[in-house]
Amino acid sequence: MMDKINDDYLSRIEKISAKMDLFENFSKKELTVHDLERVYEQSVALSFFNQALIANIEVLNSLRKNYYKLIPRTYKKLFEELYHDVLQIIDTEKIQREALTNLINIQSIIASSRLNKFTKRLTTIALVFAFPTMISGIYGMNFKYIPFANHIYGFYITVVMVAITMLLMMYSLRRFKWI
Repeated sequence: MMDKINDDYLSRIEKISAKMDLFENFSKKELTVHDLERVYEQSVALSFFNQALIANIEVLNSLRKNYYKLIPRTYKKLFEELYHDVLQIIDTEKIQREALTNLINIQSIIASSRLNKFTKRLTTIALVFAFPTMISGIYGMNFKYIPFANHIYGFYITVVMVAITMLLMMYSLRRFKWI
């Protein structure tokens, strides 16, 4: 009876493994929320299998400690095989659970990396436009002594200075490999 139960556990773990093969190409596309939910469900199922298999191994240990002498010699070898089969199934289950956990972790790392790149781009844009915004704010004030205020080409000089500052800022950001 225990052998039949173990075979059933093993077949179910192999089905989970087959489902996991569907997610093998996760690096080519990001898993959807539905896919991640399915992966999580499989991980939870494997955790329940682990608990049940540990209970089975405890039952076999108890039988081995208390009733091993009563088991006929012809069945002792089968009993030992059964015990080692349960241990092997537990190892298989742990490997599958770790693979599912790693899949979820890798997806989290990929999403975090994409968010970091986006934030870096947004910060770069904000840095490039911060100085021109400051200059336009200063020139928007009503002071008498603003540089180039009474100069014929004051507007153009200011625009060129802002453009040069933006280009220098972009150059320095590229030099520091931000862009």
